[in-house]
Amino acid sequence: MIFSRLFLPLLLSLLVSFPSYVRSGEAPAHETPFPLLPGLEGPVEFWKLIFTRYSTSQLIFHDTLEPTKIYKVVEVGEASAPRKLIQEERDKILKEHDLGTDEQRVWAQRGVKERFASGLKLSRRYLEQMQRIFQEEGLPVD
Repeated sequence: MIFSRLFLPLLLSLLVSFPSYVRSGEAPAHETPFPLLPGLEGPVEFWKLIFTRYSTSQLIFHDTLEPTKIYKVVEVGEASAPRKLIQEERDKILKEHDLGTDEQRVWAQRGVKERFASGLKLSRRYLEQMQRIFQEEGLPVD
């Protein structure tokens, strides 16, 4: 559910804005290849943090309506965090911040910086092949 609330708008933004670059073959000099549509600044910043700052051993409790609002970061180790721990932390946050009883308001997301770094390292093997495919398809190589 949180995936669709935060990541899906970003993905849709990219898909909606990308066709003009596909037609022209490259982004105009004054534009970035992936423009950030208004309203997506918060979710984009949140996911940048998840992919670059927070470890897989951390649970980030955040507001689903204001993604950049992070209430608490809890070290839980690499194993799955018990649902009881997540529920207890969620209840504390709801009470401390006077958010009522809407459990969907506070969500827990594990960081992924190690997995992301590993994926980037692995992708280097395929960089030339990806660049060739992008060129063949008329997409920006960058």
